[in-house]
Amino acid sequence: MKASKPRVAAALLLAGGAILPVRDAAAQIKAAVHVSDSGYEALRAAKPAEGIEVQGLALERDALRFEFESGLFWLLPPVRGRVVGAVFEGKGKYTLTPDRESERRHLAVVTENKSLSVLTDSFEELVLLFTDGTADEIRKSA
Repeated sequence: MKASKPRVAAALLLAGGAILPVRDAAAQIKAAVHVSDSGYEALRAAKPAEGIEVQGLALERDALRFEFESGLFWLLPPVRGRVVGAVFEGKGKYTLTPDRESERRHLAVVTENKSLSVLTDSFEELVLLFTDGTADEIRKSA
């Protein structure tokens, strides 16, 4: 796979098995790595560095499953010894399967599809921010 500079299309935070909105990502990561102002600045300035080719990798958190058919992950450099993010370029898809009926109804409302209870879509670019062992899972799949 040709290595090129990653572009950003979407972002999610995977925090201890929970999916959090991206607007909370910086605060969650800052808290997770106990960073000082210099550590926070390192997070803001981070550029993807380590490239890892993957095929058939699946990451599952809460109601969300990512399937990375083939592509390249670019891990962000560690901040205070922890990798907290990655950029993916390649072919993948996600499936969101809400556990509660109220969540399924909300999904149907926001997608304007009354029969929708599971949301699936494909992607070619994805940004993941995480506070768990996701980087190790990515490395092990290579």
